[in-house]
Amino acid sequence: MTRLMRIPQAGVSSIVNLIGRLCSQVRPGPQRLQVPWFAGHNEILPLIFVVALQVCVWWIVALLFHAPSDIHNDMAEAFSWGRELQWGYYKHPPFWAWIARCWFSIFPATDWAFYLLSVINSAVGLVGVWAIAGRYVTGARRLAAVVLLELVPFYHLLAFTYNANSIELSVWPWTIYAFIVSFETRRLVPAASFGALAAAAMLSKYFGGVLLVSCLVAAITSPLARAYFRSAAPYVTILVFGACLAPHLAWLLEVSSGPIDYLSTKTDYSFLFVAGKAATVVAGIILQHGFLVVVLVALRPKLGEPAWGLASASPRALIGRPKIRLLVALAVAPVLVTVLVSLMGNVRLSTKFALPLFSLMPLVWIIFSRAKCGLRSMCAVGLCIGLVMGGALLVALPAADLKFKHNHRHFAEPRAIVARQLTELWHAQMAAPLRIVAGTESYALATTFYSADHPSHFIDFSTTRAPWIDDARLSQDGLAIICVSDDKTCLGETGRFQSLKTTRLTLSNVSKTFLGNRGKAFSFVVLLVHPGQTVHAPAIDCCSARRERNGSGAGNSSAKDITGS
Repeated sequence: MTRLMRIPQAGVSSIVNLIGRLCSQVRPGPQRLQVPWFAGHNEILPLIFVVALQVCVWWIVALLFHAPSDIHNDMAEAFSWGRELQWGYYKHPPFWAWIARCWFSIFPATDWAFYLLSVINSAVGLVGVWAIAGRYVTGARRLAAVVLLELVPFYHLLAFTYNANSIELSVWPWTIYAFIVSFETRRLVPAASFGALAAAAMLSKYFGGVLLVSCLVAAITSPLARAYFRSAAPYVTILVFGACLAPHLAWLLEVSSGPIDYLSTKTDYSFLFVAGKAATVVAGIILQHGFLVVVLVALRPKLGEPAWGLASASPRALIGRPKIRLLVALAVAPVLVTVLVSLMGNVRLSTKFALPLFSLMPLVWIIFSRAKCGLRSMCAVGLCIGLVMGGALLVALPAADLKFKHNHRHFAEPRAIVARQLTELWHAQMAAPLRIVAGTESYALATTFYSADHPSHFIDFSTTRAPWIDDARLSQDGLAIICVSDDKTCLGETGRFQSLKTTRLTLSNVSKTFLGNRGKAFSFVVLLVHPGQTVHAPAIDCCSARRERNGSGAGNSSAKDITGS
């Protein structure tokens, strides 16, 4: 990191000058970009082209880069939880898992379908940014507010893993759009839409509260605040938001452990550690926006036409306009609120929290720089995006091979292979479908996805964490347990079943092959608990289970043995 921060100034200047020279090679266009796609009010066609390109290119990159890898744990978790419809889960609210369930009710449970969901999710967010931009600018500027986001990794490379963080890429922009329309028009339908989308943001991850606080700050600081709060719009929003959130809140009051308990395990850090982590994340975000900043600096001297017809307007005059002040608040407040919550709540930040935070920054830059976005500048931006996409396509497979050779966890672990072998062993022994799986988390989750039976995941052997599992299901369907041979906690849990009829097996030297190379070999212990016997499964508290894994392990759990009769 220190080396990266010490980039010579001459190097940055060289990059800026290079992009500037490339821009100068493009013949100047007329004062206004006169591409047929932008003729009249037709702005849909270029958007369709950009979104289609985004989906196709980054889907291919995702498939190439993850060719030797099985899906990430978070993705398998979304699939597994989505099959067990709940109003909430022990770690997160349910909306992102519901989306996964809807998706896989149409598409097969395959890697390509999951990565297609990931890139479409981010593309939906880009369309939301385009909708927001349409409230402020038109034509090429509106498109530029979207395509400039291709120069940062948040909407592609970091969005390949579908989880509770990446779903915010699609939900947040549309929530902001609904808020802006509701605030400006004060009509009831936009107000209700804002309430529903705000609930979706909260039901995706409680981090959505940052967005809602930011909307409140934007509304309060606007010169139009009094008119908004005197109308029915905010109260319709609150009613719809409460109605959508009520079932989850009722579930939250009933369960003994849930996302709030899980969140409490993420706040046990010192202030200095949290502050240092926040500073590291901010520095990382700045670096990830580096290419975008270089491109904007290179283009800035080429842009001169006012975007608002305010050639002499200063930034202070622009921010005095209610529409622009609202936009700036919505662009800046989420970043400030996130850092503030981290410092005050001892929450450890990570880069994945930042995925939805900067979607409005290009639009703000276009407005305050009075960007012309003419033919020359748009061609230069397109060239830069082409370099990013082309480079990603060229590097994806070699990078995947490198990670595989270095035994990176997600690339080396033979999760899909083990899932299918476990299913075959169960069928051979029980002559029945595999309904329930437990064990080492990454392999148990992978089994729910890669097994043709798609069994339910008995999370941490706990009916609290997996309320869809109870004594009746365990007694009727039995249980397959898969443990990595050195996972002492998982192996300790198998002792709970020693009084039951079981079959114990081993899988030795299981490994992947990729491009002619064999990966790291793993060994596993398999315990098959036969169906048709009475099983009593205790609920394990979320936090006590976590302490067991981090501390004394399964050795202190003798009072919670599963017994049969």
